[in-house]
Amino acid sequence: MQAYKIMHGLWGMGQMMFAKYIVVVDEEVNVHNTSEVLFPPLRQYRPQRDALFTRGRPDALDHATSQFAIGSKMGLDATRKLPGEGFPASGPR
Repeated sequence: MQAYKIMHGLWGMGQMMFAKYIVVVDEEVNVHNTSEVLFPPLRQYRPQRDALFTRGRPDALDHATSQFAIGSKMGLDATRKLPGEGFPASGPR
């Protein structure tokens, strides 16, 4: 559940509150390589386990919101799952 803690922490930091999407990856993932960040979650993705949707303040210029200054955000946990997180441990990446 550390990935969720990181997501909420980042959304609570200044201008990061305007980030609509946050993907949390393991430390060995090169975050500058889009393929490394996006493909691991697609291989082992389980929406109930790995996706977090929350409401929050969007950027004032965001046209995708249904109401001014009220929007949604999505966090994606792309980390290996540990047995203590309530799910069976996932295999190597």
